[in-house]
Amino acid sequence: MASINLNHILIFIDLDDTIFQTIRKNPNAKIPATESPNHLTVSYMSQEQNLFLGLLNANETALIIPVTARDYDQYKRTFISREDKIAYASIFFGAEILHKHESDVLWKSHVKSKLMSLSLKVADLKPVIERRLNAELYNIYNVNDYYLVIKHKDKSNYCEYNKSCFNMLKELIPYDYSYFINDNNITIVPKCIDKKNAVEYLIDKIKPKLTIGIGDSMSDWNFMDLCDFKIIPKNSQINRVINNNLFNYD
Repeated sequence: MASINLNHILIFIDLDDTIFQTIRKNPNAKIPATESPNHLTVSYMSQEQNLFLGLLNANETALIIPVTARDYDQYKRTFISREDKIAYASIFFGAEILHKHESDVLWKSHVKSKLMSLSLKVADLKPVIERRLNAELYNIYNVNDYYLVIKHKDKSNYCEYNKSCFNMLKELIPYDYSYFINDNNITIVPKCIDKKNAVEYLIDKIKPKLTIGIGDSMSDWNFMDLCDFKIIPKNSQINRVINNNLFNYD
C-alpha cells in the first residue's frame, strides 16, 4: 500500500454541540473542553465525545481543522485550539481562516470585499431587527460585523418564542442573507459568509486525498456536503431533521 502523508486526510469538524456542549445541554458531560469567564458557558465533553476526538487524533496521517462560528477569543478558550496538531481553523462562521492562530489575509480580504456589496450591511440590519423584537425577551449581538445572533434571555422557556421570532424575521431578512435556528440561537448571516466557502478554500489550498466533515446543525450541512464522508452526532439537529422528515420518527 502506498504511504499516506500528513494533510492527505482532512477532518473538518464543528465544535459546539458536536464535540462539546454546556452542562445545560448535557448534564452528563464532565470532561472540561473550554475555559470561560462565566461558569455557565463552560463547555464539557461526554465520555463518548472524548473517545471520538481521541480516535481522530490517533490518526497521524490526518489533519483536524475546526470549523466554528466562534470568534477568535472564544476559539482560543477551547482546549482543542491549543493542540499542536491543529494548524488550521475556520472561525466566525467561515469569515476568517487561521493558520497557526494567524488570520489568512487573502481570505479575510476576499470576505471583506464580498461584504461591501451587501444590500444591507450587518451593522445596519441590527437596528431593523431590534425595532421588531421585544428587548425584554431577546438579546441581539453583532459578531464583528460578520453576522447577527439572537438569543432569548430565558433559556428555560425559549422554544416557542424563538419559533415565532424566526418566522417573523423571514419578512425582514434581505435576499442576500441566510438564517438558521438551533437551540436558543437564531443566526442571521450574509450568504457570502458560509463554513462551506472556507472549507472549499482550504481543500483547494491543501489538496487532500480524502475529506471528512463532522457537524451537528443544519448550518454545518453545506461544508459537510463538500466532503467525501459525513459524520453526525446521534442527538444532533441534523439527525432529528433526517428522522422526522424522511422516516417520520417521533
